[in-house]
Amino acid sequence: MNTKQTIQLVATDLTLLAARLIFGGYMFWEHGMKKWYKWDVIQHDFATPFGLPPYWSAALTIFAEYYCCILIVFGLFTRWASISNLICMLVAALVIHAGDPMGDRESAFLYLAGFAVIALYGAGRISVDHWIKKTRLGRWV
Repeated sequence: MNTKQTIQLVATDLTLLAARLIFGGYMFWEHGMKKWYKWDVIQHDFATPFGLPPYWSAALTIFAEYYCCILIVFGLFTRWASISNLICMLVAALVIHAGDPMGDRESAFLYLAGFAVIALYGAGRISVDHWIKKTRLGRWV
């Protein structure tokens, strides 16, 4: 492998790490934690797309925005965790906020783009996923 290829690989891995930390970390901190700590309130009064009860809608959203974002930040089961956030942001942008002006849906679309990149490219080499693949554990996962 020549120097140019090495630099490209390192740049790609650092970019994927930055994307995971920015999109996963910020979604966790600003959205997931707030919903998690307000569980007592939101489980009774949460948006109900597709006819789901508020309890289940809130639980699925917290699963994506809290738990899956933790996995994304560490780079563990990254593609699967990103897909759950991708679906969550699709629902937020196209169903929950469908009637809102585009400016109010902007953050959902930005997160959607970020999680799409992470889902397509994976975690990169600076991740638990890569470590698992590199070790003997990769045979079992």
